[in-house]
Amino acid sequence: MGRLILIRHAKSSWDIPGQSDHDRRLNARGRAAAPLIGRWMAEHGLVPDHGLVSSAVRTRETWDLLCSIWGAVPATEAPELYEAGPEVILRRIRQAPPVPALAVIGHNPGLAETARRLLAQAPSDPDFRKFPTASVAVIGTGSADWSCLDWGMGRLLDFVTPKHILATG
Repeated sequence: MGRLILIRHAKSSWDIPGQSDHDRRLNARGRAAAPLIGRWMAEHGLVPDHGLVSSAVRTRETWDLLCSIWGAVPATEAPELYEAGPEVILRRIRQAPPVPALAVIGHNPGLAETARRLLAQAPSDPDFRKFPTASVAVIGTGSADWSCLDWGMGRLLDFVTPKHILATG
């Protein structure tokens, strides 16, 4: 079985007027949330074998902070994930190397919609529908051959937000 780990980038800053959306960096909350999520993933045996990372600054920073907890994990920068809709995200996942656990770090609304559509049955959790920053959805698939992945094939194994981790301590 393959595990697809969808991660929304951590919280970013809007502090620099006129800065392009693509170039926005993480804010203090985001810089704290990414390692928190990384530790939770490591504690639950969810360190991926490979990552697909949007080219936006905030997604690359999120990946770097996750790897500061896990150690080096190979990643491919995937510019097409920036502002991508579900069809583009699925197409990019299908091109990923056949590894047991694949992480994708991207953006909403495309990432949330991709998570929902990949599942045979989506949860009723309102946080899952919103997919807040630094959220993680772990989806079990029938195979680690990502070229075969299609809508409705997945089963939600876990979903967590930084807020949930802090609340359950």
